[in-house]
Amino acid sequence: MPAPSEMSSSAAARIAELEARVAALEKSEAELRIIAESSQLFVVTTPDADRLLLSLMRSGATTIGDVRFQLGDRFQIHILAVNNNIMALKQAEREIHNRDELLHMAYDAAQLGTWQRDLTGRPDRLQLDARARIHYGVEVEDAPFGLILEHIHPDDRALWWESVAITTEPSSERRYSTEYRVIHPDGSIHWLAIHARTYFTGEGAERRAVLSNGTSQDITERKQEEAALRASADQLQNLSRRLVEAHERERRHIARELHDEIGQVLTGLKLSLGASAAAAPPPMLAVLNEAKSSLNELMARVRDLSLDLRPALLDDLGLLPALGWYLDRYTPRTGVQVELRHQGVSRRFSPEVETVAYRTIQEALTNVARHAHTNHATVWLLADAQRLMLRIDDAGCGFDSDVAMRTLRTQTTGGLSGMQERMQLIGGLLTIESAQGVGTRIIAELPLWSEESLNDNNRAGG
Repeated sequence: MPAPSEMSSSAAARIAELEARVAALEKSEAELRIIAESSQLFVVTTPDADRLLLSLMRSGATTIGDVRFQLGDRFQIHILAVNNNIMALKQAEREIHNRDELLHMAYDAAQLGTWQRDLTGRPDRLQLDARARIHYGVEVEDAPFGLILEHIHPDDRALWWESVAITTEPSSERRYSTEYRVIHPDGSIHWLAIHARTYFTGEGAERRAVLSNGTSQDITERKQEEAALRASADQLQNLSRRLVEAHERERRHIARELHDEIGQVLTGLKLSLGASAAAAPPPMLAVLNEAKSSLNELMARVRDLSLDLRPALLDDLGLLPALGWYLDRYTPRTGVQVELRHQGVSRRFSPEVETVAYRTIQEALTNVARHAHTNHATVWLLADAQRLMLRIDDAGCGFDSDVAMRTLRTQTTGGLSGMQERMQLIGGLLTIESAQGVGTRIIAELPLWSEESLNDNNRAGG
């Protein structure tokens, strides 16, 4: 039986051996964990191992470990640990290359040039790619500001300097866009659209711009198309204005014809019937009196039709007297009481403004009588040196104003669209506020500063 001291020495040695083996196992486990986290494992048999290794090496991967297990006499099992970081790097490089290809395809499709400005080393120069050089009409890749400025249109140089200053302003936004004209060596003028981004470092007082880059695009064709569209729109608006004016002139002419020509004929007929009734025998008197009654009714209808077409008061005395006369006739016809409030309108405006204001109020009150189901409305008129504002309020049933505004954009005929068209022709603004059950408010703003230009256009058109 061993002595106690010998047993203690043997036990200690055994314990030390076990601790060493445990430490070795823990180290191996840590290494395996590192391999597992940074690598990709493949399990293959002997015939495939060499082919797999060759493929992985060609892709840039490296083998961390190759553990083999014998399986019978013919096969071995290979567990290959391959560096996953290198494979991921190669994949990232391929993705970056693909994205660059897509980006260049997009630049080519949009005909974009690119430029860059080093704000720390060479802030007074632009690095231009081939297409940007074409856009600016220069031939050098490293273009100083002086050369660029020579090609900027004189009227746009202040705008160009402003865009240059934005890039170095610490409080400026990182992105900005602008448009200006450049003059090419052949004298042709081109429009460029610039979209840029500035990169900053630091915060607060230490914030400073270090780099600015962006794109340039020749938008000359687009600008020409926009100018053509504006010219067409101006021409169409002028034609529409002249059409409305011709319509009003025709209404005025018909109203006067009804009042003067037909009115005189009816008056003469009434006098003849009166004379005939005075000498008629009793059996004919009743017939003549009935004829006179029908004639009086016809004369009243002709007079109303004449006034509805174009009230003479609007041409002779102006907007406010014409509205007062219209409201005196409106309430007995419709049963709707109208409160008229005004300030600054006891004067004459241009015929165009007076006509548009009168027709707008007339149409709005017609809609109140037909659709609002109310017996009260308020008309406001307020004028200063720049504008005439109209507001028509009612507490009727109301409607969905969003639907009404969409209708205005698609409908070419009708009361609201007619009001909108008249407003647009003189540069006015029409706003409709309404909701079901709470009534309607129509606000119209007519610019008075355009009165002189309207008269000039009329004289030019006439």
